[in-house]
Parts: sequence; C-alpha cells; structure tokens
Amino acid sequence: MSVCTYHPTEGYYSRKDKDPISKQGDFITSPEISQVFGELIAVWYLHQYHSIKHSLSHEGKEVPKKVRFVELGPGNGTLMGDILRTWKSFPSAWNSLDGVHLVETSPTLRETQKSTLESYDKDIQFYDRIQHIEKVAHEFFDALPIHVFQKTDVGFREVLVDLTNPRVRDSENESEAEKQPAEWNDAETGFKYVVSKQQTPMSSFLPLIAPHIFSEEGKEIGQRLELNVEGYYIANAIGSLLEGTPGGAALIVDYGQDGWTGDTLRGFRNHKQVDVLSAPGECDITSDVDFGVLRESLSHNSANVVGSNVMTQRDFLIRMGVAPRLDTLLANATSKERKLLIAESAKRLLDVRGMGSQYKFMAGFSSSQENRYPFE
Repeated sequence: MSVCTYHPTEGYYSRKDKDPISKQGDFITSPEISQVFGELIAVWYLHQYHSIKHSLSHEGKEVPKKVRFVELGPGNGTLMGDILRTWKSFPSAWNSLDGVHLVETSPTLRETQKSTLESYDKDIQFYDRIQHIEKVAHEFFDALPIHVFQKTDVGFREVLVDLTNPRVRDSENESEAEKQPAEWNDAETGFKYVVSKQQTPMSSFLPLIAPHIFSEEGKEIGQRLELNVEGYYIANAIGSLLEGTPGGAALIVDYGQDGWTGDTLRGFRNHKQVDVLSAPGECDITSDVDFGVLRESLSHNSANVVGSNVMTQRDFLIRMGVAPRLDTLLANATSKERKLLIAESAKRLLDVRGMGSQYKFMAGFSSSQENRYPFE
C-alpha cells in the first residue's frame, strides 16, 4: 500500500497524467466541493486562537505572539487556501500567522500546493514527516498504509499479498545459460491475498498497541481487523506538538468510526470502487479510520493532551454556522446558475446519506483548554 501510494515516481500521488483529487480524477474531497467547508474550519481555528489567548492572559501566562498552521496531506492546497483567505479578513489573527507547514511526500502535489498558496505571501515549508517539524489533517489517515489481520482457529494472523502465478526457478538443475531474470507477464501474473500460517512480527507486536481491538471476544473465524500503525505514531506526534506549545488545537477530518472498523480496505478509480489489487499505483487506496485509536494515541505519552468525542461532518458544519454563511453566499450570487451550484454543493456536504454522515470530525486539545466548542 505504501509503495503503490507514495513511491516517488510510480506512486499514485506522484502521477502527472491527471489530478486524482478532482471531478475528472478518481475521487473528490469536501474542500473541492464548496469553499464553505474550509471557511468554517478557519472560523473554528479563529475561535480556538482567541479562546487560547484569553485563557493564557487570564492565567497571567505569556501569550504567544506567533502561530502557525500545520496540515497533513494538503491535497491540492484548496483547504489551506480557504483557511488563509478567511484569516486574512481578521488583521490581528493574520498578522500573528508566522507560516504554513505542510506534510507532503509527493513532489507533484508539493508544486500544486505551492502554486495554490504562494499568493498569500506567507512562509510555506514542506516536510516528509510530521516528526520533522520543530516543536490539521483532512483525509490523511485513510490513505496511510494499514495492516490487515484475520481471525483463525489459532488466533489472529496477518493478511499478506502474494503473486497469483509466481515463477519458481529450480536453480540447482538450471544451466548458467538458463539462469535469466524472471519476466513479468501481466496477462498471467496478478496479485492475491493470503493469510500467513505463522505469526509475523507485526501480528506479534500489535496486540500490545491495541489490545481492545485484538480481543478474541466477539470475533468469529474469518473476521478481519485493520490497524493503521503509522497513523498511531503520527497522531502521537500531533499530541507531542500540542504538548510542546503553550496553546494549540488539532482538527482531524476523515471517514471512519469511533472504534473497530472491520474489513474496509478498498480502491477508487474514476469515482468508482475497485479491487485494490486490480491496478496498483493507478487507483486511490483507502480504508476507514479508527478514531478511537487516534484518540488514544494523541494522549498516549501525556495527560496534558486530550482527544474530543467524534461528530459527523453535518453536525460540525451546522454548529459552526453553515446556514448563515450559505445565506450570505446565495444573496451575493449574481446568477441563477451560481445560486444552484452553491445550494447543490452545500447539500452534498450535509447529506445524511452521504458525506454528511460518512465523514467525521475529532479535535485534539491541551487538557487545560476549557473551550472545546463544538465538541463539548
């Protein structure tokens, strides 16, 4: 999954033949559908910014003069662009913004993000990993590599990928002339899932990280579990960033559940779900996020950081004021077509049968931060 998604030349997000995050690509995200999504997230951060300043001042502590935005997996830069445009309307907040830090491994997407954001005249820095940032994620964790495990009669065993028609060479009976590299034949060779017969290093190690997931209770033979190990450590790094600052907040937006998600690994191509193994490197590979694991890892090393409850995209946007913002946009629209586009985009973001319920929001706060609206 890691190679197919993040390989520097052949990986899915390194492709230059098309933009995968668009109507013409393989999938589309909330920021690409409507500017309202990014604007309301910007308002949430403004609310946190002023709340943290007030709390620190009230406690007689030094108020930081500068703030920064950190985004994991910025896509085309659309979300961050909407956030910056909104903050620019508030001079005190805008002047305090020291820079933008983007965690992105794809050289192709880095160029797109730079082009999208350079007009805001803020310092933009790129990082391969969040751990590289010296003391917001939207649809980031779902694209991280996962490990899949299946319940067997001897416990959980890891699900691996193998060739459907591997070429096996009898090296002892081959002459030197016959010892040629095996040729790859796409027509005959593909990929398949296999269940490891033995314990793998990961299947031995993971129950220590997530014992609540790997409990035998309630799991039937053949049932599969997923665990995003890299996501666990990244969320832990986010918690460390929050702990190392006098004030800060994190917002995680993705699709998934608050707890065990089951077998959700899938691919998307041209906005349709496809077999993950059908076109490696040519389709978006994703899985549902376990927000329960992320919450646990946020505060794993410190009681000073807490993860919020999980709420749907619909509930978050409504509580953050999507209705009055839409009223303003509709009132300022200059054509019937523009009004219809605004209304249809908002409907898609809020649809309880689609994105409105599929996408979830969770925040991370310093435990001393009392104002955690709209989560509490």
